[in-house]
Parts: sequence; C-alpha cells; structure tokens
Amino acid sequence: AGGFCVLSTLLAGLVVYDEQGKPVNEVASSITPNDDSTVFTVTLGHGWTFTDGTPVTARSFTRAWSYAANPANAQINASYFANIQGYGNLQRSTDGTEQLSGLVVTGDESFEIHLSAPDSILPQKLGTVPFLPLPDSFYDDPDAYASKPVGNGAYRFSSWTHGQDLTVTRNDDYPGAMPARNGGIDFRFYTSTDAAFMDVIAGNLDLLDEVPASKYAVYASTDGIRSYTVPGAETQGLNIPERLAHFGGDEGRLRRQAISMAIDRDLICSKIFHGTRQPAVDFSAPTITGYSDQLANARHLAHNAAQAKELWAQADAISPWSGTLKLSYSADSNDQAWVEAVANQIANTLGISAQAEPWTSRKELRTAAVDGTIDSPYGSEWPPDYPHIENYLTQRFASNGGYNEF
Repeated sequence: AGGFCVLSTLLAGLVVYDEQGKPVNEVASSITPNDDSTVFTVTLGHGWTFTDGTPVTARSFTRAWSYAANPANAQINASYFANIQGYGNLQRSTDGTEQLSGLVVTGDESFEIHLSAPDSILPQKLGTVPFLPLPDSFYDDPDAYASKPVGNGAYRFSSWTHGQDLTVTRNDDYPGAMPARNGGIDFRFYTSTDAAFMDVIAGNLDLLDEVPASKYAVYASTDGIRSYTVPGAETQGLNIPERLAHFGGDEGRLRRQAISMAIDRDLICSKIFHGTRQPAVDFSAPTITGYSDQLANARHLAHNAAQAKELWAQADAISPWSGTLKLSYSADSNDQAWVEAVANQIANTLGISAQAEPWTSRKELRTAAVDGTIDSPYGSEWPPDYPHIENYLTQRFASNGGYNEF
C-alpha cells in the first residue's frame, strides 16, 4: 500500500481516480469499447513525456503490460492481464520479451486491447499499478530503474534514503488532470504508526493516513491535529491457506466456519477499534459497486458460540485437532490488538490453545504469504486497486487470481 502511494505520484496511467473513486482520463484522451466490450480502442493525449525526455507512446503501455504478464519476468500482478488475448499462450514463454498478442499498436498514440471475453469495467481498472507505463530505459536495467525511477506523473523522483525517506518534486511538464499543488512530497518511513502519530503531533509530519491502534479512542480529540474520517473500502480478516494441516477439504470448511462464528466482530469493532471499523458482511465494503449485505450463508459471519463448538466437533470427527492454533501478524502493523482478541475468542469458545504470533515486519510476512511458506493463518487486509467488487473477487478468489493465497 505504501509503494502505491509513491508510484501514483511518479507514474500516470491511462486513467486516474477522482475523490469519489471514479476513473477520469489521464494519459488517455479516449477509451472506446466495441459493442460487446471485447475490443477497446485507446487514444493517448498529446504532449506526454517521461522525465528523461523520451515520449510516452502506445508502446510504453503495451510493452509494460506484456512484461508484467510474461511469466519469465515473475511479476505478481500478471493475472490482471489474464483476459487479454494471448495471455494463455504467453504463460508458456521462457523469453521475457514476448508480447501479448491482444495488444495491437496502431500508431504512436493509439492501440487496441483485444479481450478473450467481454469486460465492460476494463476502463475502471486501467488506473491501477499493473497498467502503468514504463520508459524504454526500464528494460535496459530494471534494477537501476527501481532505485531511481523515471516517470510521467505529476511528480518526478528526487532522492531515496532507504529505510528513512523518499522525496519527489513537482513535475512542471505534467499535462494531466491531477497536477501537483505543492513543490514536492517527502515520504517518511516508520517502523511503527505510534512513532508517526507522535511526529504529526509534534509538527514533523503533515499527513498520516493510518491511526495507531493505541490512539483509536483519542485521536479525534487530540490537540495539534485535524482528523478526517469517512467510510473506506479496505477489508481486514484472517487468511487460512487450504494447504495447512486440518484446513483442507470438508474438514477445513467446517473449521473455517467454526472459527468465523467464534469471533465476536461487534465486540472487536466496539472495544478494539472504538467504532472506526464495522463488521464485515460481504467480501467487499459498503462504498464499493456490487456490495451486498444479503449474502447466502451470512449466518457464518455472526457470533454463535454454540454453533462454533458444534462445527469444530464435526471437524474433529474427521480428523482430531491437536496443538496450538497460531494466528500470525506483522509487528509493524496495527494488527496486534485485534489478532490477539480473535485468538482469545477462539480459545475461549472452542476450548483449544490459540495464540497471536508476531512477525518482525509486514514485508517478511507478505513474502512468506506470497511464496506459500507461511505455516499458519494470518491477518490480512485488502485495499482495492480499483473501485469495483470484481477486484475483490477475481484477484483474491479466482483460481488464476494473482493474490489468491487461500
């Protein structure tokens, strides 16, 4: 999530999202579908350049997308391109330069996107990270680019002291819809949100978009800060990979249902989060198109200790549980309080040993989750890439979803 904050200042995509989360043309001057939304014609605006002086062309997009989709380049965002023609054939490639056949460049400032199946919401996706353009210099030396990125966004890269801060300055050559309103931004890196919060109070930090758990009850009335709170789109919960012992097949289904019904979400939202969260009743959030509070089997999201015990006993009849149920979280996140609360509720309700297990950093935990080596359920969140329920469902739960860690 922090990486996206930086990338969104340095790189401009075909569209950008306004304050209501709606896509607005940025580099694109038009994105036009055919009658059944299987072919989109993209025309770029004039005058776009990267900060190294090279032009932003149609190939800046098609080459970057093909690079991300090509398995030889091992990009976790590859599945975002699964519906573009040629994606399936590309998955057999060992040559990282092979391109998606469904991306057809028709001019310096125009290209076509040919899909394998209709996708009417494609324009809503095109402002997120996988669809950003890259300059030719990236392919010459990706590692060098990663240390000193060249972009086409409202800001340009200035400096980066790893583990401390990264600075960007206003890009006066940016011709898009969201120009910078200041001279630059200094992104500060902290090992805890508590330390960041204290810097806000001290006047050393202007903006913090995450309140530390220790301040949920008092942040809105704390002297020296202005708070802004509206319903968001992020979901939080437990990921329980199916490959874990006792969590596969029918046994795993029963244990997941039991754990879910052992959790008192209302109590956690009230006592841990002081009303800054609400219990989830859907895979997405109330602010998202497609959200519903009428899902089938929603009863499994309601606290029911008796039913939870019964379901756990049914799972034990398949294969008896033994040992401690560990729930992992990253020590540099805000997850400790609610994960500990969930562990206690599970232990008290199901009569088993359950405990929260801290990992040193979010990076460490996420790396283990992605490569499939994490050996326990773990706290996870999903801030959407674009404001539509399809992002929650396809990317997280489809068999080819890039973030399907279940």
